Amino acid sequence: MVGGRELLGGLLAGVGGAAVIAALVLGRGDAAPRMDLAALAALDDGGVLVARIEVYQRHGAKAEEIAGLLAEGDRYLFPERYVTEDWLLLGPEAYMLESTRATWTSDGQLLERQRMVGREMVIERPGRGVVHESTLPGSGLGQMQVPPSVLLAESRADVEQRLASGNWELVAPSRVGTLVIVSSRPIVPGELRAQEVAMRSGFYFADLPATRFVTEETYTAEYWPTGSRRWAVLDNGSRILVESRTFTIEARAAAEWDGFVARVWGE
Repeated sequence: MVGGRELLGGLLAGVGGAAVIAALVLGRGDAAPRMDLAALAALDDGGVLVARIEVYQRHGAKAEEIAGLLAEGDRYLFPERYVTEDWLLLGPEAYMLESTRATWTSDGQLLERQRMVGREMVIERPGRGVVHESTLPGSGLGQMQVPPSVLLAESRADVEQRLASGNWELVAPSRVGTLVIVSSRPIVPGELRAQEVAMRSGFYFADLPATRFVTEETYTAEYWPTGSRRWAVLDNGSRILVESRTFTIEARAAAEWDGFVARVWGE
């Protein structure tokens, strides 16, 4: 958690190709949510940047094994469904003063908490005997690599580059004011072998007769990411959802920082 991209953990992706996009924005159904861009830009002068991600990652035939490893304190694995919040305390000129991350299970139990002050980082999984402390190199958090006022432009440029590469394409959205891009790639044998040895990719698919991944990312009309989904395409043409993420990001007042820290760390 040391910069704009690191904080958002994958939220940073936008959509470009304005002429084509204009024709695709006319989706169906309810309107997509809108970002408070003015409040986000104001964080350049200080405040709290909050990113929240709701995650589903399929465990499939590994579910029982993963549950056992989680209970034993494996800090690299997560349940099938969980929610993570990153809170970043900013000073003037988007200087990062402190960062905190909390991860909850689907039933609201605190699974993991992380905190970074200066160069010192601590990661804990309360009740599971997991405590990991480290000192990061350098002088500490420093300034955001991408300040809040530039995040949206960075996001848009990121996906413009993807579209230009030819690996992603725009598709018609199902909601008004929504932009959707899709990518497809084959699954290579090495990926299956790696999952059979160790479950470290988050989602499990080695028990499926899968041949490809299809990934769909969704954005607001202002090019802000709101979610992503990944399917494993089976050899009969059907597909199974193996991963999904729902994103929100917002600006909060600096006065809210202590309350969140107390909620997560009990201070």
